[in-house]
Amino acid sequence: MTTCSRKSVGTYIAAIHDGVFDVYISGVDTGKKLTINGNPGSVRVDYYTVSYAVTDDGTASGSTIAATAGGTAIASRAVVLAGSKVVITATGAGATSYTYAWRGAGTSGETTDTLTINAINSGVDAECLVTGTTAYGATVHTYIDGIFGNISGAVELRQGGSTVATCTSTGMFVGTYTATVYDGIYNVYIGGVDTGKTLTVSGDSGSARVDYYTVSAFVTDAGTAYGSNIDATANGTAINSGWAVVMEGSEVIFTATGAGATAYTYEWTGTGTNREKTDTLTIASLSGSVTVYCTVTDTSTYQATVNTTLDGVAANVTGSVELWQSGSRVATLTNNRTGEYVASLPSGLYDVFIGGVDAGENLVIDGGANSATVNYFTVHFAVANIGVASGSTIAATAGGADITSGAVLLEGSEVVITATGAGATAYAYA
Repeated sequence: MTTCSRKSVGTYIAAIHDGVFDVYISGVDTGKKLTINGNPGSVRVDYYTVSYAVTDDGTASGSTIAATAGGTAIASRAVVLAGSKVVITATGAGATSYTYAWRGAGTSGETTDTLTINAINSGVDAECLVTGTTAYGATVHTYIDGIFGNISGAVELRQGGSTVATCTSTGMFVGTYTATVYDGIYNVYIGGVDTGKTLTVSGDSGSARVDYYTVSAFVTDAGTAYGSNIDATANGTAINSGWAVVMEGSEVIFTATGAGATAYTYEWTGTGTNREKTDTLTIASLSGSVTVYCTVTDTSTYQATVNTTLDGVAANVTGSVELWQSGSRVATLTNNRTGEYVASLPSGLYDVFIGGVDAGENLVIDGGANSATVNYFTVHFAVANIGVASGSTIAATAGGADITSGAVLLEGSEVVITATGAGATAYAYA
């Protein structure tokens, strides 16, 4: 081994015998050979300066950079033997995630955290721009009837129709779903449905509130209607009409279907109603808890018959034959034949009036032909004088009103007949 001495800048000399020699500098094989064969010989060994730096951008702060040459750590501006493998690595700090962009001599627009030069053959002056982005907490709160409540269906944050993050229930807090996302404006979807709410994250945590309300509907049958039901939809999707949790702003439609008869009327009562008379109730935009009721009434008509008799024989009556409800006349019946008056009416309980007087009979229509019979009787009375009686008289009243012999009275009427003796001093009556 021969050690060369420096003759001038970048020139080292030594006196040696003929041969082929490996050139080492500072104990490192340069990969060069020097040949002496009866004449002076020389060899060139190249070195290059490697400089590097890191610059933070975005939310990155305190990022670092380091380099190796041939596997040995080097500082910036180190002189590196030509052909050495140089690896420069940037490490982001201060943010949640990072992007890397290399620029300067020896770079080619690399975008990873590491710049690798497999065999250095020129000077390197590399700068890595580390751009940091920070994720923040995003929280979606769900309420049911104004109180925190869990809902079914995935809670998602979307941008451009694509899911960016799926929120998870905290488990500890009811109606609270969280995710970690970067700055941006996100659409809140629950169960695959756009809630119409947005969640904004801008340098800090963000949150959104989504309200749901309970919706219930009940049916009541009237008349002969039986087994009627209610169907419901929210934004066109079928829901349980008995009890459902529905998103605020949804269009809710209730549809009642009568059963047990052939024709029906409908009347809605309850939250948000105005006694609508159709089979369908629509709530255009749900804004609170709703409980509604629909009364389904049979409106089919059936024959009602009032029969009238006089002394046990069918006979027409003087005065109109009417059916009343709640103090009001509903129908005037038609004389179909002797002692028979008819009309077509819906199911219900009716009072029979004849000549404007309550006949004391009820007629019940319950889905078929129904009838009532009103009986009248003739009242005759007279007085006969016996013994010394002479000029005796007789009089009668019905319901407190005077009547004459031969009067026709409604069955059940109270009749009082009074005889008054005359022409004697004492009388017996039989």
